[in-house]
Amino acid sequence: MLGGSYSACYCADFEANAPRSNYFDSADPLLYTTCDADNEFTHPAGVVVVRGADGGQHFECVKNASCSFTVTGYSLNKADGVQVIPYDYRLQFAPTCTAGTPATPYFTEARSGALGSGSGVVQIFQVGIGEIQNTYTVCYCARFDKDVWGVLPTSGTAMCDEDVEFSHQAATLVVRGGISDELYRCHRGSPCVITVSGWALQSTDRLRVVAYGASCKSIASSV
Repeated sequence: MLGGSYSACYCADFEANAPRSNYFDSADPLLYTTCDADNEFTHPAGVVVVRGADGGQHFECVKNASCSFTVTGYSLNKADGVQVIPYDYRLQFAPTCTAGTPATPYFTEARSGALGSGSGVVQIFQVGIGEIQNTYTVCYCARFDKDVWGVLPTSGTAMCDEDVEFSHQAATLVVRGGISDELYRCHRGSPCVITVSGWALQSTDRLRVVAYGASCKSIASSV
């Protein structure tokens, strides 16, 4: 069910086509089947509010750089959270959020709360630095505590602190970048051709060679 507000309609064991004298009589279930037609749900029982992310979004971040994104949805709140779960190389797909999959160790803040500057339809999250190039799943917790079903948790409730509370998928998240720790051999005085493997690489990417042990981000480290 998508996020939104819905009306809950009730059928009180009612068969609209049965004689009024015995439509409530369940002694002959082969003759009458109750609650199987739209007009048998005769009255509203209340309002159902489904809070959460829209789902289907796609985000991209760069390896070893800060990663943030904006989630859209319905009745979102600053107390909501996201959890990034890992791609499974063996199965070749991203695990589902409903399985209670733990957060990936390859983000410095894989479980993160909203930054608090959003609204009921958008919330902004910062999940730290992605350290491994890959495709991940972003799971969403809509102000949810698994121990308090059917009611809105209070501010004192421990919300979004367990894997199973990140109950639905908000987005896929791609961390683009090359594989680290590869060894490339070149010969002095000869052309040096380096082929970099990685994830979601693009034709506009570039390569920089720096002194061994120097930071790739250092201005003065080029050789």
